[in-house]
Amino acid sequence: MAEEEKEKILDFLQFQDIEFSHEQHGHIHTAEDAARERGVPLSQNVKSLILSVNDEDAICIQYVLPGDKQADFDALSEALNAESVALADPDVVEDVTGCRIGTVPPFGPLLGVVTYVSDDVFRHDEVWCSAATHTDSVRIPTSLFKQRPFNTL
Repeated sequence: MAEEEKEKILDFLQFQDIEFSHEQHGHIHTAEDAARERGVPLSQNVKSLILSVNDEDAICIQYVLPGDKQADFDALSEALNAESVALADPDVVEDVTGCRIGTVPPFGPLLGVVTYVSDDVFRHDEVWCSAATHTDSVRIPTSLFKQRPFNTL
């Protein structure tokens, strides 16, 4: 499944004529691993969290933030006018995105997930992110996240 998702992402970036680079590398699981492997600051690596919103009526959203930041679930709950926001269960993440934790790319709209992007992502003109596998990354312009269907928080 991950290879299909990776190809979907690379096809999307090419079709949209977005300037990007794709790299294969050693295994990455954490933001710290990514910064080391990619040779860029932690803040220039984005992580993509799949969050469960409102336990009873659980829907999943994606939240994209820099690798050097932690999600503030109380602030997210308030911003989303939700009762609760929490990390989704790993099985749910894979069911929703087709990707394992640590490989979810920040392209939720391609995966059918509403996506919110932290304003902190825009500290850089370009960022690195997963391309749906532990061994593939893409460098993309942050301006991509200012377009619909992405939402900023």
